[in-house]
Amino acid sequence: MDAIFINWPPKVNGVKLDIRILAKIFAKISMDIQDHRSMGRKHSLVDNTEKFRISTFVSKPITVIKIGEPEIWCPFVGHLIRRLTYGLYYDLIEHDQFKNYIGYAFEQYIGNVITAASSRPWYIYKEAVSGRKKPKSSADWLVADADVALFIECKFRRPLLDSKTEPTNEAAIRRDLGVYASFVAQAIIAAEREHAGLFDRDLPPDSRYIMIVTPEDWHILSSAKHIEVDEMCAQELELKGCDRKIAENYIVLNAGAKSFELFVQAANHFGLSEVLKTHASENHRNDFTSGFVVNNYVGVDGFEPKSIWRSEFDKVFDLSGLIDRDVATDI
Repeated sequence: MDAIFINWPPKVNGVKLDIRILAKIFAKISMDIQDHRSMGRKHSLVDNTEKFRISTFVSKPITVIKIGEPEIWCPFVGHLIRRLTYGLYYDLIEHDQFKNYIGYAFEQYIGNVITAASSRPWYIYKEAVSGRKKPKSSADWLVADADVALFIECKFRRPLLDSKTEPTNEAAIRRDLGVYASFVAQAIIAAEREHAGLFDRDLPPDSRYIMIVTPEDWHILSSAKHIEVDEMCAQELELKGCDRKIAENYIVLNAGAKSFELFVQAANHFGLSEVLKTHASENHRNDFTSGFVVNNYVGVDGFEPKSIWRSEFDKVFDLSGLIDRDVATDI
């Protein structure tokens, strides 16, 4: 881009642009500069005590400036790249077909993480279903050793943008906390079925741990919000005809996909029982999993987590065959 500001509609030499399609895209990712300013002021203070640095450019990285001819401006290119890649989730998740298929793929991916990152003789069980007329399912994954078992529920769901970028929007935060509470209730019911022997699998003595694995850590789950989630979960259990007190039998953790990779690698190095029980302890159960692993295990006893599929990643982005050998030598 030769200039900081470009006129609307944009013109690119040699490229034919469909302005109607472009306008639809820009409607989702742009905002008038005055709206950027007003929203920034609105969410700058919370309870007059805690200051947040909220950027509306996360969801609307393009700024529209209307002085004379309309112009567009992208002050933070990094936000634009994330919005057009990672951020597409928020546009696609509204479609049921995407939700269903990506959910199954995510569940399989988490299973691949478990098997790829572990070399210990763990018992690894995938989701099981019991009954035909009224089928009842287990957790998506169950990982156990001789001492402990971890029920893993995979949910391809992120907090929506309003709850992530508007800390004063209590309605949005409560909505997403309610969604997360429903995940917890579902996982608890699945664990209860397992304890009832519905799937004929032996469980070790300490089988009270649940991990909700999502694409990213749910940062709206602060320690104070866990109390709110607990009550929402209890209400959800009652709606499903269960005793709300069964929730007291379990300790529930959350991990984003990358955090889960760290967790499995730490559990493989130090032992599932050691890492899981420490994470679930009073001192650490509200820690975000990535921070918990880094602060307590990285660098200890030679433990250094790695990218699980680094070699596959390198193969995908291997450009050696596309570069002239003489040019490559110069580089």
